[in-house]
Amino acid sequence: MRHCIIALVILALALSFCIISSNAIRTACSETLTLLQRAQKAVKREDFDTAQPLLRKAEQNWSDHERFFGIVLRHDEADDVMKDFAALKQYAVTQDLDEYLATAASLMATIEHISNMALASYHNILSATAEKTPWVFSVVECRLLCV
Repeated sequence: MRHCIIALVILALALSFCIISSNAIRTACSETLTLLQRAQKAVKREDFDTAQPLLRKAEQNWSDHERFFGIVLRHDEADDVMKDFAALKQYAVTQDLDEYLATAASLMATIEHISNMALASYHNILSATAEKTPWVFSVVECRLLCV
């Protein structure tokens, strides 16, 4: 009986962490997206002076959560966001409207994707399982070949 209670407590803690981390990811992504959308509207008006502080604030908001994202997100996703922020800052300085808008759209799509992947839905669970399956098979095949 004691083992069942311990298992249930561990399960409850794991579930709590999943719910809290999902909410934290979605909140951080939402705040960053709002700032990026405001910056994009300013750039569309060719007001780069207004867009630059908004862009810095969006990047700072993302950076404030970077350690946490390093734990709960895939590293390539977080790295792509930081690369796009660096490119956006450069395009804002050079006032390159087309490149800025294209990179901003890509960045916002990436952040929105990250936010959506934090949801506990059947699609996300099945896609995460499908991504890991080839790796599992390759380890099994490797072990069989070594024997």
